[in-house]
Amino acid sequence: MILAGVEIDVALFVMTLPHSGAVYLQVFPRECTETFLEGHVRAFRFFGGVPRRIAYDNAKVAVAKIVGSRERVTTGEFLRLTSYHLFETHYCLVRRPNENAHW
Repeated sequence: MILAGVEIDVALFVMTLPHSGAVYLQVFPRECTETFLEGHVRAFRFFGGVPRRIAYDNAKVAVAKIVGSRERVTTGEFLRLTSYHLFETHYCLVRRPNENAHW
């Protein structure tokens, strides 16, 4: 992205609600656990609630270990987020990027 005439790298957090077509996008200065969690909190505030179920790829900020085709051991930070906001997770199969696309 170009900011004040200078090209910089940024990370995008995107959450979409396929049934309503609603989209939340947030630009962060870098990709890390804090921005991943903060992106969720801001998206929930923007949408006015928390989805019952959210689909994920296998990002390291959420997944500590893949233990089966869809079973995951989540990171402690992500477990706290899901436990607090009470939403279910669905993980896409490894090397199947088309699974989480709903456009």
